[in-house]
Amino acid sequence: MFDVEAARKAGYSDAEIAEYLAAQHRFDAKSAREAGYTDSELIAHLAAKTDLASQIPVEPGANTTPTLEKPQSIADKIIGAGEAALTTGTALTGGAVGMAGGAIKGAVDAIGSGQFGTQEGVRTIEDAAVRGADALTYQPRTESGQQQAQAVGSAMQQLIPVLPLTGEAAALSRAGAAARPAVQATREAATTQAVQAAATLRQQAVSMTSKATQKLLGNEPQEMVGVGAAETAAANQRRATAAGLRVPMELSEGEATRSQPQLQFEGETAKDARLGQPLREHVAENNARLAQNFEALIDDSGATAPNVLEVGRRVVDNGLVPAAARMRAEYRARYQEARRAGELEAPVDLAPLADYLNANRAGRSSAPILGTIADELRVRGVGEGTLADGSVRAGRATLQQAEEIRKAVNRFVKDSDPNDLRIGTEIKGVIDQITDGLGGNLYRDARRARMRYAQLFENNAVVRDLMRTRRGTADRQVALEDVFRRTILNGSREDLSMLRRTLQIAGGEEGHQAWRELQGQTLRHLLDEATKNASTDIRGNPVFSAPGLNRALRALDVDQRLEFILGKQRAQMVRDISEVAKIVTTFPPGTVNTSNTAAILLAALAEAGATGGLTGLPLPVLSTLRLGTKYLRERAIRQRVLAALGRAPAKRVKAPVGVVPPPANQLPPSRTVH
Repeated sequence: MFDVEAARKAGYSDAEIAEYLAAQHRFDAKSAREAGYTDSELIAHLAAKTDLASQIPVEPGANTTPTLEKPQSIADKIIGAGEAALTTGTALTGGAVGMAGGAIKGAVDAIGSGQFGTQEGVRTIEDAAVRGADALTYQPRTESGQQQAQAVGSAMQQLIPVLPLTGEAAALSRAGAAARPAVQATREAATTQAVQAAATLRQQAVSMTSKATQKLLGNEPQEMVGVGAAETAAANQRRATAAGLRVPMELSEGEATRSQPQLQFEGETAKDARLGQPLREHVAENNARLAQNFEALIDDSGATAPNVLEVGRRVVDNGLVPAAARMRAEYRARYQEARRAGELEAPVDLAPLADYLNANRAGRSSAPILGTIADELRVRGVGEGTLADGSVRAGRATLQQAEEIRKAVNRFVKDSDPNDLRIGTEIKGVIDQITDGLGGNLYRDARRARMRYAQLFENNAVVRDLMRTRRGTADRQVALEDVFRRTILNGSREDLSMLRRTLQIAGGEEGHQAWRELQGQTLRHLLDEATKNASTDIRGNPVFSAPGLNRALRALDVDQRLEFILGKQRAQMVRDISEVAKIVTTFPPGTVNTSNTAAILLAALAEAGATGGLTGLPLPVLSTLRLGTKYLRERAIRQRVLAALGRAPAKRVKAPVGVVPPPANQLPPSRTVH
C-alpha cells in the first residue's frame, strides 16, 4: 500500500508521485494531463487502484505462489496477434453497430412492455446494448489471442472514456476475458462502461439535439400557470362556459388553462401535416360551432327574414304603415262622430296662440312655420294677419277651426329643418292646452285617440322618418335596406324604445314579428362582423374573428342597447360566445410562433444531430437512431395531442432515466487488478 501523504512529507512533489504511480500501473499520465486532469486527480485515481489490489482476500491455505503458465511458441503468438487484431477491428465497427442496434431494440421492447422511462426499462435497454455489441464482436479462440485482446482492451480502458470508444473497449476486454476467470474484475469494469455507453445512446435516441426537442416532446413538467386553486377554478369556469352554450363546445387543455407551454405545444404541433391533424380538426370544429351558436340564437328569436332588405320591409310595410293607418282611421272616425253631434262647435280662445307667435316672431326666418300659422289665422278669419310691427292678433274660434290649424302645422312644417320641427311641435302643444277639457265626451275620446297616434307615430323621430317619403316624390326618406342601420345601429336607446312600443302596441302580431326580425338581424349582424374576413379554415368556413365580434358588441352595448334589443338572457349568451371565441381563437403574446420558424429550427437541429457531426457515430447507427427517435417522438406527441383534446388520459412523457457518462473532471473508478 503506497502512502501518498508520507511521500509528500518526505519532499516529493505531486508530479513525481504521479509519475511513480503511473509507472507502477503502466498508466499513460501524459495523455491524461493533456485531457485536462491534474496531478492530484491522477494520484487519487492510481492510489485507489493500489489500495484495491492490496485488499484482494486470500483464502486460508491457498497457494499464493504465482502459477507458471506454459510458455507460448512464436506461432502461438503470431496467431494470437491475428485474432487480437480481428477482435479489435470488429469491436470498433460491428460492435458499435451492434450496441446501437441493441439499444434501439431494447427501447422498442421497453415501450411495448410499458416499462419505458422506468428503471426496469433502463436495464432492458442496457442488456440489449451489451448483447448487441457481443454478437458482432469476434471472440478469439486461442489462449494467446485471448490474452492479447485483453491487453488491448485494458489499455484502451486506461484512457479517459470517450463515448464512441467505450463500447468497443468493453467488447475487446470481454473477448479477452472470456477464457480467463482470473481477470473477471476486468470484464465487470468493461461491462460497466458498456452500460454507460448504452444508456447514453438511449438518451441520444430520445433527446438527440437540445432542450428544444425535449420541450417539443413534452418532457418538461406541464403545470398550470400559477398552479393555484384560482387558476384551476378559472380553467373549470372556461370549460363550463363553453359547454353551456346553445351549441356546446369543448376546450383543449391549452385553451382551458391558458398555459403558455401547453398552448405553444398545441400551436406548433398543429402545423405538422400528420401529427397535427386532430388539433386542426378541433380548431375547425370550434370555428364552425361558434357560427352555429349564432344561427341557433337566430332560430330561437323567431326571425325568418332572409336578408336586411326583407327585414326593412317587414318593419315598415308590414308593421308601421298598417298600424298607423288603423289608428288614423280610428281617431278620424271618432272626430266625425263628435262633429255630427255638434261637439266641435264649442268656442275656443286663440289668444294664447297669438301670444306665442308674437313672442317668437324674431325667429320667423329660421322657423318658417311661425309665419305660416300667423297667415293661417288670417285666412280662416279667426285673427288679424301680420301687423305693422310684425305681431298678430287672434280672437275666438270653434274647436273645429282649432283642429284645422293644428293639422296645418303637420302639413306645412319642414321635416328637413330641425328648428322648424321643434317650433311646430311647440305650436301644437299650445293648441292642445287651449282645447283641453272642452267639448263633449265624443270629442274628448277623439282627442285622446289623436294624441295617442301622435305619440306613437309623430313625436318619435325614428318612426316618423321610417314612414315618410321625400316631399314631391315617392321615394322613401329611409330606404328599406337602411331600416336596420337607422334603427338598431344608429338609433338611440330612446328611439328604439319608442319603435318597439309602436310596433308591439299598435302593430299587433305583425308588429311583434317585425321586432323579432330586428332581433334576428342584430344577431346576423354580429355574426357577419365576426366572419367578414376572407380567411377560411380547413373546411372552407370563414375564420371566426373574436376581435371583430368584440368591436360590434361594444358598439351596441354603449347605452345597453344589446340587452334592450335581445333581452337579458339572450344578450348574456352572446357575451358568452364572445368570451369563448377569445379563448379558442386568440393566444397570449409570445405563446405561438405563427411564422413557423420554431418548427424549422427544431427540424434543422434534429437533422444536424443525426448526421454524426454531434455524435461521432457511424452512418448505419445514425440511421437506426434516427428511425427510433422519430418513432418515440411521434408516439409521445400523439399521446399528448389526444390528452390535450380529452380523448385519452394524460401521460406525462418523462425524460430518460439511466446511467450517464461520468463528469469530465472525474476519473472513472476501476476494479481492474494489476
